[in-house]
Amino acid sequence: MSLKKVSSLFKNTQQDATICKDVAVIAVIKDESAYIHEWVHHYQYFGFKKIYLAINRTTDKTIEVLDLICSKYDNVEYFITDWIDKDADKTGINPNMQRLSFSFLANEAFKDPSITHCLSVDADEFFYPTCFKKDIKQFVNSFDFASKLSIHWACQEVDEEEFSAPFVNKGHYVTPQVKTIITRCTYENMRKFTLHVPLLKSNYNASHIDASGDTFEKGKYRELAAPSFNINQNAYILHRMVRSECEYLALLLRQNPESTSRVKKNRDGITKKAKLSYLDVPESHLKSYHDSLDEFIKYCNLAGMLNKIREDVKISALEILDITDEELLKDVDTYYKVLKGTSIFSSFHKRIKSIDYLNIIDEPLINKFRDIAISFEGVDLNVSLELMRIASRFRPGGNLISHKVSQYEAQIIN
Repeated sequence: MSLKKVSSLFKNTQQDATICKDVAVIAVIKDESAYIHEWVHHYQYFGFKKIYLAINRTTDKTIEVLDLICSKYDNVEYFITDWIDKDADKTGINPNMQRLSFSFLANEAFKDPSITHCLSVDADEFFYPTCFKKDIKQFVNSFDFASKLSIHWACQEVDEEEFSAPFVNKGHYVTPQVKTIITRCTYENMRKFTLHVPLLKSNYNASHIDASGDTFEKGKYRELAAPSFNINQNAYILHRMVRSECEYLALLLRQNPESTSRVKKNRDGITKKAKLSYLDVPESHLKSYHDSLDEFIKYCNLAGMLNKIREDVKISALEILDITDEELLKDVDTYYKVLKGTSIFSSFHKRIKSIDYLNIIDEPLINKFRDIAISFEGVDLNVSLELMRIASRFRPGGNLISHKVSQYEAQIIN
C-alpha cells in the first residue's frame, strides 16, 4: 500500500551538490500509544523517506501499535533506548535521556546514504507547508541551500472533542520557538544535539534560515527566534501541546525525561489566547489528509486497539490528583501551574485550602505559597489572596506577605 502521493508543483533548479534528495524525521517518545499512528501517518503523507523513533521508559502499548505499523511500512523503524538509564544519576535516571536518544537517531538516519536532510521533532509536533500540498523535498528545495532550516511552532489551543485528528482544530498562535531541519554536513559538524537548534562546532560556517527564506535571527536565547521574525512563513510545526482537557490531564502524568517528578512541568495549564490565527487550507486538502489517515488506521488494523487505548487515557486523566496530601504539596507549585484553566482546578484549590498544615508546614512550603500567589495575580486574585493568607498564618511577621495580603484585599474590594 502507498499513501496518496503529493503532486509535484515545480521543477527544481538547484545544483546537484545542494539538492535535497531525501529527508528523515526522528522523534523520541514515551507513552504515545494513543497518538503515534497519527504522527507516523503524517510524516508518511508529507513525503519523509525514513521515520526513526526512540522509545524510552514507556508503560503503555506504544510498542504494540508500532509493531502493527512496522509490519506494513518498512521505512518506519524504532529503537528502545532504555539502556541510556544504565548511566543514571542519583535519582535513578539519566537526565540527558532525550538528547542522547535524539543524537543516536540522527546517527542512524544519516547511515542511509540517500538521506541528505533530517528533521527532529516531538510526537506532538507536525510539520506542514502552508499550502498543505508540497512534500518535504519540494519544500526544502524551494529555498537556496541552507545548513539549518528552522520552522516556527504553531501552537494549537485546546480541542473541543477528545481524540480529534490533527488539523481538525484550526486555531493556533505562532511562537518564536522552532524545530530545525539539518543537512548531513551540519550533522557531521554538530558539537551538541540540542532540541530546537543544534549547537555546531565554532569553525563550521553554517547558513541558517527560517521557513520564510529569511536569515534566522536568534532572540534572547540561542534556540529562540528574535521577536521580529517574519510572520509570513511558508511552513510551520503544528504543536499539539494540549489536545482536549481529558487528554491534557492524562498527558501530565507522563513526566519530563529529565525529571522524576510525577507530573510534567513544561505545561502552563489551559489558557485561551485573545488573538488566534487559523489554518487557511482548502477543505478538499484537509479531506484528502483525513481520508488518508482513516485508510492508514484500517490498513494497519489499529481501530480495535485504539479504542481500548483511548479508554485507558480517560482513566489516566481521572488519576491526576489520586495522591496523598504530602505528595501533592511536594510539587504544589507545579500542580498550580499545570492545572490552571482546567475544570478540576477549583476542586484542587479547595483541597489545598482544606489541608491541616500545623504539623507539615515548613519554610520552603511557605515560600512556595507566597510565590504561587504572586504568579496568580494576573489570573485570579482570589486564589492569590487565599494562598497568601496561608503563608501569612505561618509567617505573620513577613513584610512582603503582609503587604500582599493587604494589597489583594484592597484590589478585590475595589
